[in-house]
Amino acid sequence: EERKLQEIAGKDLTKVVSLKDKLEFAPRAVLNRNRPEKS
Repeated sequence: EERKLQEIAGKDLTKVVSLKDKLEFAPRAVLNRNRPEKS
């Protein structure tokens, strides 16, 4: 059972990391779209 819990926790961690990456990169992309002159 511990192995199953660890696998589930690992999947949750990867999902959280991907969500953080999306949240960090999305605003940058939006800023680049709004300000094409500086990029």
